[in-house]
Amino acid sequence: YFETIKKISEENNFKVIVAIFPVYLDLDNYQFKDVHNFVNNAALEYGFYTIDLFDYYKAYNDEDLIVNRDDRHPNELAHELAANAIYGLMISNRISL
Repeated sequence: YFETIKKISEENNFKVIVAIFPVYLDLDNYQFKDVHNFVNNAALEYGFYTIDLFDYYKAYNDEDLIVNRDDRHPNELAHELAANAIYGLMISNRISL
């Protein structure tokens, strides 16, 4: 998919940011850092900007970042942290909308 995204971004003159969200299961003993590294490295190979949100979430309990125990998707706080992190990346790299 990255190849297709790269082609579309070049044809339409926009930058790509790959935001890597963690799986909200036991962030204290996180088991998926290898997957994060794989995705990060693949995205960098295509010249994409990347941000690993694990570092922004690790100070929080899993339960603070999910909708509820039955729905482990990011909640409002997790989305706010992600938005601020992505915005910071955009500002520091002068990426405009």
